[in-house]
Amino acid sequence: MNRNVAAVVIVVSLIGGVKGTQWVYNEISGNSDVIDSQDWESRELINRNAIQNLQLGAPLAEITKNMGTADFNEILLNGSDKYQVLYYRTQRTTEDGMTTKDECTPLVFDQSGLVGWGHDFFNSLQT
Repeated sequence: MNRNVAAVVIVVSLIGGVKGTQWVYNEISGNSDVIDSQDWESRELINRNAIQNLQLGAPLAEITKNMGTADFNEILLNGSDKYQVLYYRTQRTTEDGMTTKDECTPLVFDQSGLVGWGHDFFNSLQT
């Protein structure tokens, strides 16, 4: 996606609010292969918009269908609890051509679905 499409996403977001953003996101990202092949700026914008609309309990398969392949995928064990953590790139911190976890937002799932997201939530599970 080029800058013009990203500009359309921003304008629709401002004019149409969440529903407008979701419509544009759905139109652009109807196929996760399209999301996976985006330039980093476009992908970050799409990921931030998608994360903004997440619902607790959403199934892992639904999230990956909508958001494409995660940049990182881990299992977190906390006592007897097991979580799957998907990291999606949402902000650049270093202009080095590589994606690192600090440039991503973690989405945390248990067997029932999405239980939370963000670094604060993820870090709270590790203590």
